[in-house]
Amino acid sequence: MIDHDNLEEYRDPINYDLEFGGETNKYNFYLDIARLNPGEVWELACGTGLTTIHLSKSGIHITGLDIYSSMLEYARVKAQGLPVDFIEADARTLDFEKRFPMIYLAGNAFQAFLREEDQRALFETVYKHLEPNGLFVFETRTPLGTDLSNQEESIWGKFIDKDGIKVKVSGTQSYDSSNQIMHWVTFHD
Repeated sequence: MIDHDNLEEYRDPINYDLEFGGETNKYNFYLDIARLNPGEVWELACGTGLTTIHLSKSGIHITGLDIYSSMLEYARVKAQGLPVDFIEADARTLDFEKRFPMIYLAGNAFQAFLREEDQRALFETVYKHLEPNGLFVFETRTPLGTDLSNQEESIWGKFIDKDGIKVKVSGTQSYDSSNQIMHWVTFHD
């Protein structure tokens, strides 16, 4: 049983960008694919628009979708003057008339869809909104069998936060084999 909303790390969009921003190679991966699939692109779970804005600055007509309003508010501030649209909605249930030649899900966002029914609903949304012969691109972690274990706290990285303070990021993991869900607890010190 999951006793939280799984969205804790998205409550502070500025520090989220400082911790996870700057992955230009990843952004360019999606940009290159978008250039091969002309037309408007749709990013699901776009968060603060790290990838969405990069594609928009490169001339791609793009719409970003996210469920978390504070992330989208910050994305809109960062995207002022760019031809990008942001929609606040749930990727599992949104249904509108647009279809896209390319839909993508970046930044391991797929792992936030914890249950099989959530994943199925996400794929149904993608299917409904892809043009014929459209392309769905996403990334996710693919742990080795040895990674599916309980692990004590270890250092995962560091960044300088919005107040200029060095933040050490660490975490623990525990695997719920009956539900096939990996639980990570992240600490920002």
